[in-house]
Amino acid sequence: MAELKRTLGTWALGLYGLGAILGAGIYSVIGAAAGKAGDGLWQSFIASGFVALLTALSYAELATAFPKAGAEFVYLREALPSRKWIAFTVGVMIALSSAATVATVSIAFAGYLREMIDVPAAPTAIALLVLLTVVGIWGVRESALMTAIFTIIETGGLLLVIYVATRSDRFAR
Repeated sequence: MAELKRTLGTWALGLYGLGAILGAGIYSVIGAAAGKAGDGLWQSFIASGFVALLTALSYAELATAFPKAGAEFVYLREALPSRKWIAFTVGVMIALSSAATVATVSIAFAGYLREMIDVPAAPTAIALLVLLTVVGIWGVRESALMTAIFTIIETGGLLLVIYVATRSDRFAR
């Protein structure tokens, strides 16, 4: 079986992770989270950040020990060779989790776009999924470049909101 060619480096993968966190975590669900957590929202963010840190450290260790694509799958396949179904199940769950993240971000994007121009949300979300699928099929490098550009835009938007909020008279000091 042919080996996959390494295309993505540390920066591309870091921006991918940051983009997923900002897109699915901040931009997609912040309103709903604020509605439920109220004043405890910052405590939720601190707890989530701690869990994310532990997860990142675990993945770093796992990727170092098993430096192949799909480290979780590879680890479970080698750790439990008589129970290959566990590795398969985890692989499927990771794929489904990624699909759920992409769907969440697409729906959030469609909602935000609908606030700016009058377009129907469901077809907009589907069109975005089709566009991103085409870019993904085009190539990993092109997909990573697009992800980097959007992550920089997301980060800039978030920093702009924070800056404007801290300069506002209504900001609690």
